[in-house]
Amino acid sequence: MSAARKRFSEREIVTVLLQQGALVYCPRCEEIIKLGDKLEREHFHELALGGADDPSNCFYSHAECHAIATNGTKATTAGSSKHKIAKVKRIAAGGRKRKGRKIQSRGFATHRPRPWR
Repeated sequence: MSAARKRFSEREIVTVLLQQGALVYCPRCEEIIKLGDKLEREHFHELALGGADDPSNCFYSHAECHAIATNGTKATTAGSSKHKIAKVKRIAAGGRKRKGRKIQSRGFATHRPRPWR
């Protein structure tokens, strides 16, 4: 009697493909993924935005590329996944609302300004 086959994890499947010589490209940086590279699974349509958690919505990229896509670059999150998710949640909550008191305006002059002397 033969032993039951082990189900491979997604990471093990990618490792086997790379060992067989398959050329797999990182969709973020477009470089070839090599054996030993740290990989992370991403979703084409983010889960937080209603994407499905199935293989048709997933792809692998380098861990560094995934970090940049998720967190943004340098001091800004503009264009990142976190930025998109926060924007969708803000709009769904009724728009952009400021926390705390309203900022007091100086108002506008109701009389005619004096001419320059």
